[in-house]
Amino acid sequence: GNSGPANIRVIRSDQFGLPVWSKTYGSPANNEREKMITRLADGNFLILSSQKISSKFFIHLFKIDPNGNILWERTFGEANQSLFGECITEAEQSNLVIAAWTGTEYQGDKMVFMKLDPQGNLLLKKFYNPPIATWGPDFEFWPTTNPKSLAYAVAVLADGSYLFS
Repeated sequence: GNSGPANIRVIRSDQFGLPVWSKTYGSPANNEREKMITRLADGNFLILSSQKISSKFFIHLFKIDPNGNILWERTFGEANQSLFGECITEAEQSNLVIAAWTGTEYQGDKMVFMKLDPQGNLLLKKFYNPPIATWGPDFEFWPTTNPKSLAYAVAVLADGSYLFS
């Protein structure tokens, strides 16, 4: 949860919901919006957020240990538009995959698939353009002049491929 307009607050609780520790991450100069926390096979955690710097959003990703200490921190962005990370999961060989999208704060432009190594270094970034046609309200196929694409979820399949939407 947010502890203010610019920070990410993380609370670790015991099995009864009683606080073990509480820490705040992020910079007061930046508007930070957390998206998700995921547990990794090594027992550590990833926190995925969107960080607003000037007028654009960037993906802000950091890895913490079970005591909340930051192990590493990464920021990813695009030159001319915002980049929003929505979901992250662990893949083969402890690599990480992110479902993301580009655009403005309220309107997506392209779906983005990102793959990182276990230290958070970018291995692959793939952009997917919106479709040239969409389904209409009556399930009729009709072209659109301004299609939008957002990516909110990613999964690793048994054969090592990925599914994201």
